[in-house]
Amino acid sequence: MKLTPVLLASAQAASYLHGKSNGDSVHALDGSGQTKIPLASNADIFGVSTDILWFQNNGAISFESTTDSSPDSVARNLVVASLWGTSGSDALSPSSGKIFYRNVASSDSAFADIKADIEASTEANGESVNLQDVFLVTYKNIANPADSSQLNTYQTVVATGLIGSSASTKHFVVHNFSTMAWKPDFANIGVFAANEEAEQCHSELSLPSGLANLENDSNIGENGKYVQVYSQGLE
Repeated sequence: MKLTPVLLASAQAASYLHGKSNGDSVHALDGSGQTKIPLASNADIFGVSTDILWFQNNGAISFESTTDSSPDSVARNLVVASLWGTSGSDALSPSSGKIFYRNVASSDSAFADIKADIEASTEANGESVNLQDVFLVTYKNIANPADSSQLNTYQTVVATGLIGSSASTKHFVVHNFSTMAWKPDFANIGVFAANEEAEQCHSELSLPSGLANLENDSNIGENGKYVQVYSQGLE
């Protein structure tokens, strides 16, 4: 994975409030590339209640290890990725930074901001969104392996809820690229029922200007923020 510095990095989108003072648990990155983490309380991820998630250093969360290519693991896996870089012979994975994560209750300071961003999506069509489960992950000060002075901060939100008067449950993914000082040469952004070697199906985020400009583009009108909406899982 080749890493490309961003020469004119800026904080385009405001981060949702995060940190231990806001109720987050925290994991410090190391050289392992990914870590299996037991959650303090179950998270609802695409209708699945889970008390364990795998966190990848390079911007993805999943039910199973993304390096496990066994048929059972691939069949069970779901990857939600905001900056999941591909591996190659020259792969470099971040090993410095922190991952903050928590379930966001309706009384949480971040809840209203997440709700407003989802309501700004085309799929919401101006209607109110009744959020039922919200899980927030913050990748904080993730250092470029090739230049530790370059730090990224970005967030992934996975939520379920209802749009307007509809009784049909929707699944929402929000990608929030608040500070991007560097980028991998290539990255998967979206939702994938897969691992690194065996892809079953996927829904990849469409970037208007590609990866190079993701912090300045948007599909909800605020630079660096993107919302994906799903009905009942991946097609």
